[in-house]
Amino acid sequence: MTWTIAKREFLSHIISFRFFVGFVLCQVLTISSAYVLTRDYEQRLSHYNEAVSAHREELRNVKVYSRLKVTVDRAPEPLSIFCLGFDRQIGNTVTVSHGDVPDLMAGSQIMPGVIVMGYGRNNPLLLVFPSLDIALVIQVVLSLLALLFAYDTISGEREKGTAALMLSNPVSRGKVLLGKYVGGMTCLSIPFLAGLLSGLVVVELSPSVDLQVSDWGRLALIFLCSLIYISVFFTLGMLVSSRTSTSSTSLIVLLFIWVGLVILLPNAGPYVARRLHPVEAREKIDAQKAHYVGELGRKLWEYTRKIGRPLGTNPWNLMTDAEIYSGDLPLAMRVLDGSREVILDWYLKGTRFCEPLRIQYADEMLKLYRGYYGDLERQAKIARDISRLSPAWLYYEAASSLARTDVERYLRFIDRTWVYRDVLIAYMKSKKAFSSIAFFTRLKESELLPAEAWKERQKELAKEGKQRTWDQDEPLDLSYLPRFEFKGEGIATSIRKSLPDLAILILLNGVFFIGAFALFMKARV
Repeated sequence: MTWTIAKREFLSHIISFRFFVGFVLCQVLTISSAYVLTRDYEQRLSHYNEAVSAHREELRNVKVYSRLKVTVDRAPEPLSIFCLGFDRQIGNTVTVSHGDVPDLMAGSQIMPGVIVMGYGRNNPLLLVFPSLDIALVIQVVLSLLALLFAYDTISGEREKGTAALMLSNPVSRGKVLLGKYVGGMTCLSIPFLAGLLSGLVVVELSPSVDLQVSDWGRLALIFLCSLIYISVFFTLGMLVSSRTSTSSTSLIVLLFIWVGLVILLPNAGPYVARRLHPVEAREKIDAQKAHYVGELGRKLWEYTRKIGRPLGTNPWNLMTDAEIYSGDLPLAMRVLDGSREVILDWYLKGTRFCEPLRIQYADEMLKLYRGYYGDLERQAKIARDISRLSPAWLYYEAASSLARTDVERYLRFIDRTWVYRDVLIAYMKSKKAFSSIAFFTRLKESELLPAEAWKERQKELAKEGKQRTWDQDEPLDLSYLPRFEFKGEGIATSIRKSLPDLAILILLNGVFFIGAFALFMKARV
């Protein structure tokens, strides 16, 4: 008898106008979303490949340790086509250096020495427009469609007078409710499955998208998660329909509930979190950073006055083609050629004193910004926990975890860059980069001449047209430089992360179905 009721329910839904509208809507939205995000993924992947090649070439051309900055890139996730999450919203190219203290630019730099940039953002003003991915289509459209299928499951039977006729047969109310659930969910699965298959066809037509076996496994889990989420709203519709006497009342109540669960609650999370866990104003952090920068500058000036200039002259007159931080401070970036006094007594001494000091202050600012971003992360966690009152947010969190586009993956990437900065500093120390002239020049100490002899040599080279150039110097041998590694999490880890959200969705299904059963058992037909 349950199967008969399910079949009847399925046939009544599939010939209805709402099924037709839902089917067409799912097809249009899913195909258009898959097409747009596939093109977007192709662009981001192209930018990523270009960036990786360019950054490798930069490393191959490094000639002095002062220029050793490792830029690493995070590849876009192929499943971001289905659930974009945070994959495109935050930076994915990070430049790691040993001890720079640059200005912190909002949206591009996370901490001193680690600069975060994004690629594939031709117009940053367009970031205010959210992208419609397939998960969002399911989150919004299919949840609403589930309510439209379920709002009259019980109340509609009462209005038409068919409830009493149906229960006059030897069938329990529990079987009636179960049959209606099976029939309704089977019918709902058709537009969902058809839309998903159409989207997969669009994705597979792209030569740039290469889905691995594990990706197909993740897609299957996202499909299962989507069905559980849609079922939450269908059982919620059955619950309200069992409680109300008319279909119109049921529909109005469900629409109010849908707006609260899908629209209001997820957006209320950040608002409440800012009040439960306020974060110190960014201006205070920047002021503390400025204090560190000023303190570092004062110490460098004190050291400069202490050592004095070589031969009491301007060092600029005793070197050629030099890139320096300041003409009055012994901080050289690159010096092509120079006298012994300038190289050894001025810039080498300055490097030995200043670079460890700059690293020390960068470490202090790292702690400062780590604490700040830690507070932001805790505030964001509170917002996500509050938003978990919404099934829509639970679903999107679970789907983004399975697609590896959640915020935790990005935070692990940034944390790995912090660790790599320590690795980079250790490597440079092992090469004596901060205690030798190799930090800023390719000259050997044995090649250095006293000031007067150096001037004479420069005159002779000028007459012969044989001035020294950077092209004559070989790049640094960086074959033993440790590589940055960031491995993606396995599917088991993704499942473990999504399980709490999935468990709550399953629990909501059980609660709503049991509630509908209890109300239906007591209801008069």
